[in-house]
Amino acid sequence: MLSFKKTFLFLPIIICFFIGIIFFIIQKSWIIIQWPFASNLENVKFVVDSATELHKKVKFFYYKDERFLEENVDLLWIENKSENLKHLINNWFVFLREERLVDKPYYLETVAFADDLQTVYLSFNKSFLDQEWSIFKKSNFMESLLKTISYSDLGVKNLIFLVNHQEMEDYHLDFSRCWPIYGFGDTYY
Repeated sequence: MLSFKKTFLFLPIIICFFIGIIFFIIQKSWIIIQWPFASNLENVKFVVDSATELHKKVKFFYYKDERFLEENVDLLWIENKSENLKHLINNWFVFLREERLVDKPYYLETVAFADDLQTVYLSFNKSFLDQEWSIFKKSNFMESLLKTISYSDLGVKNLIFLVNHQEMEDYHLDFSRCWPIYGFGDTYY
């Protein structure tokens, strides 16, 4: 038989253990508790934010089989231009990966608009131009990216390409200057 002193120490340990298990289960959402006195302000904010979101049809351009092709895609579009541009380019890279036009995953890390709101700095996780590609393939890849951005109607006129917030480097193409959104000329527009 347990003495009173041992029971007095053993009982709080058991109670704390069960309270800890209950908090763990709630934290893991195995049990969901809705408090009746809690405010529903989060739900109101969600409804307001969802009203500003819409789906927009955009065109993904890519060069395949000696010609430029386009694919119409439905993307979630919000009022934030930089998030829209980031979402557009990252989805374009996913699309190219699905089409097996690129073999590595690339993504846009940061989008920053200059003061004039027409020049955009795009910082990628790594250079998306394979050093073994020909100049022709690289220029068509860049033209596809520029066409995709220009047809999205974001009001962008110039792009500056960066890798990890440093100037992108390539043996064939010059990334030390702004790239006009309309690419290398009006050949494809």
